[in-house]
Amino acid sequence: MLVGETLGFAVAAGIAVAATAGGWPPSVAVPAIVAAGGIEGLLLASGQLIGLGRFAPRRGPWLAATSVGAAVAWAIGMAPSTLGLAVLDPVVIAFLVGAALVLLAAIPTAQWLVIRHRPGSLRWIPGNMGAWAAAAIWTAAPSPFIDENSPIVLVALLYVAAGVLMAATVAVLTAPLARSVFARAA
Repeated sequence: MLVGETLGFAVAAGIAVAATAGGWPPSVAVPAIVAAGGIEGLLLASGQLIGLGRFAPRRGPWLAATSVGAAVAWAIGMAPSTLGLAVLDPVVIAFLVGAALVLLAAIPTAQWLVIRHRPGSLRWIPGNMGAWAAAAIWTAAPSPFIDENSPIVLVALLYVAAGVLMAATVAVLTAPLARSVFARAA
């Protein structure tokens, strides 16, 4: 899982950085980043399948669900900047809180649809939401160290490091839950 999510986040963040640095118009940047988010989901799911070994769910549905969930999460995550929302507006703040919950639920809910027949599988959703909420903090870590004048190599390296830390956080926090949900079903 660690390697899959790290590589996946590097792809998605790389496309996002390229779109921003390259001044891509939103009509090109948004679909490209959402598609890259789907690739992140594929790589995450592949890592999870390898990690789960003989306890893994069916490959095709797991890959598809995780890819779609990740693409949805990226689309939601980009909404505030894409829509130019004024974060000081109380209605916007309420919307963003709701959107953040949907973003955190996107991947585990899609995955749960694949494993819903397993005993105790409903715990997969809140357990993963909590892990992703903790891990998402790492995506903001590079911000204090970069600005529009930062070399693209520095930006890329810092976001790859953030991706590694994000992946490690999710892996560590979800490992006991995965062991419980997947090994128990076998």
